Amino acid sequence: LIEKLIIMTSSQKISKDKLMSIWERKTKMPKMSEKVQISQELNRGLKEAKEEFERDLIQKILEKNDWNVAKSAKDLKIARTYLYKKIQIYNLAKI
Repeated sequence: LIEKLIIMTSSQKISKDKLMSIWERKTKMPKMSEKVQISQELNRGLKEAKEEFERDLIQKILEKNDWNVAKSAKDLKIARTYLYKKIQIYNLAKI
């Protein structure tokens, strides 16, 4: 951002307005990869998005707890038996 400001500014000083203008453009425009990801997310339903989030969260918590199901269930604030059911549904396995 600083390099861009230096290149785009002809004077010795960089104005606040110029800084804000470039900052807003830089932070508001999503990258192409983000646009593709957003587009893909919009093409699926809420159910699929929720399932993917749930599966990823369960996987991360299990890995964090070295696959200790009791501790992971406690961290997730769900019953241990329910976590076992979700592990089976999502076909999760220790890697």
